[in-house]
Amino acid sequence: MTEAPVGRPIADARELLGHVTLRDILFYRVDAERLEDDAAPEGDERDEADTSFAIQERHGPEVMEVRCRLDWAARGGRYTIDAAAQYDFDEPLDLSAEVVREFVERVGVMAVYPFIREALHQAASRLRLDAPILGLLQAGSVRVTDDPPAVADSTLPPELNA
Repeated sequence: MTEAPVGRPIADARELLGHVTLRDILFYRVDAERLEDDAAPEGDERDEADTSFAIQERHGPEVMEVRCRLDWAARGGRYTIDAAAQYDFDEPLDLSAEVVREFVERVGVMAVYPFIREALHQAASRLRLDAPILGLLQAGSVRVTDDPPAVADSTLPPELNA
């Protein structure tokens, strides 16, 4: 026996945009540490970084959260920035996995990324270190995989593809 849809079925991310409101950008973690010269990651050249960028998503019939985490170690510092965009729906919605994936890739990550860039820059500045500059995300450049946690592919800015 199959369950009835919880809310209005949504065909694609474009339709979903008509039912969603960005409620908040929430930081789960902003962590920065100055590394001693002998504790710097191997290959700590000015433009080389040990990085990872992970994307997670969760939703219910009336809410969605797209969470992004950046781990960065270079230029004498180690950073973790973990932030999420929280959305409210105007009514209960029934979202397929494909609609969720499309929304996360095209809207969710794009909403969170500028806040992650700014938090990384501010954290480095507070440590009096050279502030890393993350490149821009291009439209269509984020692809979510099913590997837990979901990760973006190689079309992200080069500094996120270490």
